[in-house]
Amino acid sequence: MKKRNRLAVLIPLLFNTPVMALCVLDKVPPLGGVDPMTLSSPALTIYIDADQKASTTTPIDVVSTPTSQLISYLCIKDQDIYGKNVLPPLTSAGAAGMFTTLIDGIAIKPLFGNNKGMGTFNSERTVSQARMNFSTASFYKAEFYKTRDRLDLQNPDGDIVMNSGPIAFNWMNIANQDNAALTFNLGEIHIISTPVCRLDGTRTVDFNNVNSSQLRAGVSRPLNFSLVCATDYGSYTAKAALTTQTATSDNKFIKVFDSLDNPDVMKIEVRDSKGKSLPLDGLTGEVQQNVTSEVPADFNWTAILSAASDTELPQNGKFRAQAEIVLDLN
Repeated sequence: MKKRNRLAVLIPLLFNTPVMALCVLDKVPPLGGVDPMTLSSPALTIYIDADQKASTTTPIDVVSTPTSQLISYLCIKDQDIYGKNVLPPLTSAGAAGMFTTLIDGIAIKPLFGNNKGMGTFNSERTVSQARMNFSTASFYKAEFYKTRDRLDLQNPDGDIVMNSGPIAFNWMNIANQDNAALTFNLGEIHIISTPVCRLDGTRTVDFNNVNSSQLRAGVSRPLNFSLVCATDYGSYTAKAALTTQTATSDNKFIKVFDSLDNPDVMKIEVRDSKGKSLPLDGLTGEVQQNVTSEVPADFNWTAILSAASDTELPQNGKFRAQAEIVLDLN
């Protein structure tokens, strides 16, 4: 029986595993800095007019954080990466650098800035030098934009645009919060919209020629006017009241001056759309409720000219009286 010889051959195996160098936080003086930080902006209430046009170039308000302390990393030039990202619930609003909020038609643009300029989110870059610093000029800013001409708001005391909390961060090496160098904590943001109204001009009530018998009986003329309001709350309530500098002592009549400026011989009473006499206090008036945005609120008043004296008649000629309509909107 032949004996077989076994030949053992050793083949060296080489395994190549690339070692990834990562930026390392440097806190050693004199060039090192502090631990990663969170920068917080204050709470903000945005005030707008309902007729303000949508724009993706002009912000309706801005809020900023304080500046950072120095934060420093030692890196491998042209190899390590860094960047900045937003956090949920922010999602793209379409326009560059803008993100959605809790209010449809209001967008937020978070920005990171320093002494070299401002940058939008999101971004990623390669480190260009061996030390990467977040300088003491670093800060965050949030710009808010109206992206629709008409909003759908619910609370006249302030709808929430953004809840308070972290919304964005700057990172080193890997795009997650565990690797954040700076974090942007936004204060709670509210918005209040002011209705914008237009009145259909100054009203002049012309009583034409009036004789003494007509004056004693009372002469009526219509005092009609309309108010149209644009509102972001769907509907509005309008109150119209009346005031004058020349009211009678009981505050019920407007004094009328005859051609000799005698204010004691004629007076005017104003009644609302339901025929109710309006006091001249500028407070008590007629209310039109739940009027749809940009639909006229019509007031059909009546002015009644009558004699103020049982014995004295006005002088012939032109007479005059003046009052003001006071509008209150909700």
